[in-house]
Amino acid sequence: MEPKFAKINGFVYGIYRPEGMEYGRNGIRKKLISEAELICPKGSRKDRTANEMDKYQRKLWHQKLQELLSEKDRPKKRTGSLKIKEAFLQFIENKQVVALIDRQTIENYMRSFTLYIDAVGNHAIDRFEKKFETDYIRLLRDGKYKRGKYEREGRGPITVNTHISRVNTFFKWASDAYKMPLHKISRVPDDTGKKKRVAYTWEMQEKLEQILIDEINRSRPQDRIQKINLFRLFMMATNTGMRQGEIRTLPLRNIDINNRIIMIRYVPEIDWTPKGGKERDVSISDYLLEYLLMDPREDDFFYLDTGMKKQAFLTANDAAQCFRFIQKKHGIYDANIKRWHGFRSRVTTEIAKKKGVVYAQKNAGHSSLRTTQGYIDSDQIEMLESVNVLRPKSAKNHIKNHIKNLIDFQPSKDEPEENNGDS
Repeated sequence: MEPKFAKINGFVYGIYRPEGMEYGRNGIRKKLISEAELICPKGSRKDRTANEMDKYQRKLWHQKLQELLSEKDRPKKRTGSLKIKEAFLQFIENKQVVALIDRQTIENYMRSFTLYIDAVGNHAIDRFEKKFETDYIRLLRDGKYKRGKYEREGRGPITVNTHISRVNTFFKWASDAYKMPLHKISRVPDDTGKKKRVAYTWEMQEKLEQILIDEINRSRPQDRIQKINLFRLFMMATNTGMRQGEIRTLPLRNIDINNRIIMIRYVPEIDWTPKGGKERDVSISDYLLEYLLMDPREDDFFYLDTGMKKQAFLTANDAAQCFRFIQKKHGIYDANIKRWHGFRSRVTTEIAKKKGVVYAQKNAGHSSLRTTQGYIDSDQIEMLESVNVLRPKSAKNHIKNHIKNLIDFQPSKDEPEENNGDS
């Protein structure tokens, strides 16, 4: 064991981690000598040289190590003395947990757990009181928090339940890891009645598609790449039903045109993992295939790329806010439709009605039929053959003007972008 030292408040400490003895995460610290006595021994007028000081503190370190090893019947740390913060760090560092969730999800878990610590404190892992649940829910419902530049007060029930669900996931893991009773925080009732999983109608979807094309044609050169990526995102979402995160992190190499599949896989470049760690393939419809063949891509890495091999939308909120702005601008915004679930629900509804819920479940990548049923809008009666005919008309005539703008718009790497008037 290599001697290690730390200088704290004028004293030299030895750092120890004897094998077979349980200590903290960074070992234990034992005081060896003051820095003043190390430099100049008591009763001496001559200072030690650097080599002498090193030899002397190493000698003290080994003496203290022998004392530690000679201790008998040292009480081991009980599971109950483990603090919940330390247990949570073990949770997010666990290989099985990390293999199932990506970096962004880990950050979300840490945000939820930080709020929990703020509400109830760093208590022992096996000590859970009813007031902890009350205090945590009260902080989520009434506490102040910053969102962007603004400070807000109180979160909605959907957000509250999301934070509670993450903490409960940790408690379930801790129950198995530390062989302790399962603690659980109750979810709050969602009485808002807003933003249900309702599918977009054909009319709304067709109108939004045309609006996005018009936005590209009218946009300034510096804004056009964002509008193009927004349209690409819309085309992929409405023709495959993929999750937004799957589209935002999709590399172009995972789009297999020849076999007509989109491969949802782990992306090592950004450390992104599919939901639940489950990889799957999504079929490419005729309509989407024609669009992909006509959409020129040069030197891009992601399907939604800024042109510099970087993601066009880093978070789910970035793209969602762009869609909301455009919908409000053109007067087609519907607060009762979740922006992303509306697209996903549309595809799931059509496939379920024609081919059955099992096909819809497989296309959506759900592990439960019950989850799939929540995406089906029973109020809409249009019937479709399969994912191959999700669109009623050919893509070639419908978006050829849009593609012309894409082809014409090839920004120079050396010169600033200019609007040549073709759009």
